[in-house]
Parts: sequence; C-alpha cells; structure tokens
Amino acid sequence: MHEKRQTPFIAVLVVLGLSLLFALIGDLALVANITNLFVFFTFALVNLSLLVLRYDSSFSKKKGFRCPGNIGNFSVVSLLGLLSSVLLFFFVIASFF
Repeated sequence: MHEKRQTPFIAVLVVLGLSLLFALIGDLALVANITNLFVFFTFALVNLSLLVLRYDSSFSKKKGFRCPGNIGNFSVVSLLGLLSSVLLFFFVIASFF
C-alpha cells in the first residue's frame, strides 16, 4: 500500500503489466475469449461455493444470506448457474478449435 493515499499500487502495476501483455497480443477476439474463460470460471466457482457453504457444518449454524429456489438446503438456482457456467466455459474452449 502507498503510505499517503492507502492505494494498492503494486496491484495496479501488476494489472497494468498484464493489460499491456494482452494489448501486445493484437487479436481482439483472442483477448475477448480469454476474458470469457476467466469470467465463466469465476461464476462457476461462486455457484459451487454457495453449494458447498450450504452443507458446511460450521456455516450452517449462522446463515448470513438467503438464496431463492431452495429444496431443503440444496440451491437449485446455484446448480443451474454452475451448470450453465461450465457449459459456456467449454463452449468458449470449443470455439478456439
């Protein structure tokens, strides 16, 4: 962190470096597909974490959030989100070939 302004300047520099690398690739479609891969992977992990947290014994005592579409502790919406994210992830991979 920067001493005076409390900004994460190291993280900003790392993102700047990665952005420059992506800009040097030159193919906008490739950069967009790589971005889509990471977005779908992130969405899949978020939905999977909701499913795991529903069955975690230490978390089940103090549920700090609600999710619509539950059957007992099982979140149907989260399962559909996980399946669609994984499907879109593999669709993007298939579009490379």
